[in-house]
Amino acid sequence: MKKVAVLHSSHLVEWQSCQTIGNNLLSAYQMMAEDKNFDVKFCKISNKNELLENVRISEKLLEWGVDRIVWIEYSPTPLNFLNILESHFVGNSNRPELVIHVYGDFVLNIADWNSMQDLLAKYSVKFIAASEKQGVLVSKLLQKGSSLVEVCPFPVNCDQFRFDGKKRELFRQKYHFENNELVILYSGRLSYQKNIFHLLYIVKDFVKLTSSDVRLVLAGPIDDLGMPYIGLSGPLGAFFGQFKMVRKNVRELFDTGKVQILGNVDQEELRGLYCASDLLVNLSTHNDEDYGMAPAEALCSGLPALLSAWGGFCSFKSLFSKFVFSIPLVIEMGRFLPSYKKGLKELMSFSALSKEQRLELSELARSKIGIESIAQQLKKVETEKFEGFSQDFVKVLAAFSSVNKGPFKGPRGQLSQLYFNIYSDYGEMNNE
Repeated sequence: MKKVAVLHSSHLVEWQSCQTIGNNLLSAYQMMAEDKNFDVKFCKISNKNELLENVRISEKLLEWGVDRIVWIEYSPTPLNFLNILESHFVGNSNRPELVIHVYGDFVLNIADWNSMQDLLAKYSVKFIAASEKQGVLVSKLLQKGSSLVEVCPFPVNCDQFRFDGKKRELFRQKYHFENNELVILYSGRLSYQKNIFHLLYIVKDFVKLTSSDVRLVLAGPIDDLGMPYIGLSGPLGAFFGQFKMVRKNVRELFDTGKVQILGNVDQEELRGLYCASDLLVNLSTHNDEDYGMAPAEALCSGLPALLSAWGGFCSFKSLFSKFVFSIPLVIEMGRFLPSYKKGLKELMSFSALSKEQRLELSELARSKIGIESIAQQLKKVETEKFEGFSQDFVKVLAAFSSVNKGPFKGPRGQLSQLYFNIYSDYGEMNNE
């Protein structure tokens, strides 16, 4: 029997999606605990990296004789905890295995990972990435590459996300969606990183070319984060200011009620919107797009998706090719963007699914990325000896060390060649 200790958060993290991921991973490991081959215990950690707390947890793990430690949290990184843990294992070569779930901010936290290099070298380790593209990115930064990385999706709570025909009718009535109206939903932060303006222009031309009865629903908070990788951090209200300028160029969409902005919505409202809508759209090329909880939850709700061929979104195309439509990338204005022509073409060829097809998608997605399925995958994880980080890691570390703001800033304020080298496999390019 393998003794497994799962370290999880005792606090709310900044991003709602990461909070959801942490809770769902915890549920998956709780399901693993029902297997007689695993003896699983759970330890709460705080985001303050308190010394006494880390000492207490380390002593408890040593006393228990743990075989494997699992770190599932987005924040903080394991750095301070591993430093304390190591002090308890001085002179003891029989260390537990380390399984670390990594998030989209793996590169952003590169200084912490560098500080952990000598510590990790004393352990057998497995990094778990939530998508194939994130797995490739993390592998680039490791000496042993892909052998130290396992791909396992972040799970979805299937008790909450499923297709419900009655809920669809109820929410279409609530938002006054017409019977024949094609409802396109974007769920997430309204941000420059998410290419919201790109989406508005595509929908504008779609309506112009097809005269379709369409409504674009934007559900999420406004985010002024900008693009920190190139030193663009917008002041408060910056995105709204840009939005007002773009709105003038797509005025007909707003004048005819074809765009509806809901702001931030709670989980119950979101579940209803997933059922009521006909297509989820997300054109993000954000560097932290390692998975995508919104597409995952939408697919489990039977909602097909039109996604940029970027980061974690590519895995959804692989898993659900019949129901996920992918937009390849181009390089414009010194950054990756989804192809405008391809996006418009995909939208023009889309037909809303029948109730039976929605149910088919919902059951398929729930069977592949639901908590129960992911719990089974996590049982099979095997670790390997950590042997350090790669030369690519060293180059990225140097960029972050020399530039506090904008580590990937290139000429004329665009992304640097180093960024394109590191993220070259993170998307799928348009070859036509």
